[in-house]
Amino acid sequence: MELKITYFELGMLPTNTYLGVNEETGNAFLVDPAVYEKSVDDAMEELGVKSLQYILLTHGHFDHILGVAGFLKTHPEAQVVIHREDEAFLTDPVLSHTAKHGLRQEAVSADILVKDGDELPFDDAEFRVLHTPGHTRGSVVYLLNELMFCGDTLFQMSCGRTDFPESDPASMKPSLQRLAALNGNYHVLPGHGPFSDLEFERANNPFLK
Repeated sequence: MELKITYFELGMLPTNTYLGVNEETGNAFLVDPAVYEKSVDDAMEELGVKSLQYILLTHGHFDHILGVAGFLKTHPEAQVVIHREDEAFLTDPVLSHTAKHGLRQEAVSADILVKDGDELPFDDAEFRVLHTPGHTRGSVVYLLNELMFCGDTLFQMSCGRTDFPESDPASMKPSLQRLAALNGNYHVLPGHGPFSDLEFERANNPFLK
C-alpha cells in the first residue's frame, strides 16, 4: 500500500489533523478533524481521493471533533469512529468543552463504536484500536502498520492532561506503559505538537518510565 500522510494544524489550539490516502486505490481516512477547512478537501482532490472511508476520533474533546459535521457534508460516505465511552461528546457541547470556548457544535452520530482490540479494515491493512483511558475515559490510539495516531494520550516528551472531570487519571499511567511495551518502533503522531517515535519516547519521556 502506497500510503501518503498529510497533516494540517487546525483550530484554535491548534490540533494536528491527519489525512491518510492510499495512492493506489484512492481510499482515505481523516483523524481528529478539529474544524472543517476547505483546504483539506482541496488536498483530497489533489491527491485523487475517491472515498473517505473513516473519520477516526481519538477522543471527544471539541478540538478533535468540530470538523466532523463539515466533512460529512462533503464526504457523506465516511464512517465516524469513536470509542463508546466518548460517544456522548459528539452531541454534548458541555462535555466536549465546546460551550466553554464559546463555539458552536453541530451534533453528529457515530457509525462505529470501537472497543479495545477492535480492527478496522483499510484496503490491504487494518487499524488496530488500543483503548488508552486517561485524558478521557474513551481515549484510543489507532495503529496502522508503523503509524501510531495517539491523540492526546502521548506527546513528545509528555502526555495528555488528566485534570478534566471526564478524565480518568488513575488509568493514564497504565495506558502509557502499555504503549511503551508495544513491540517494535512506531511513528508517534500526536494530537498536538511535534511528531516523535516510540523508541525515542521509551528512552526519554519521563511519563513512560
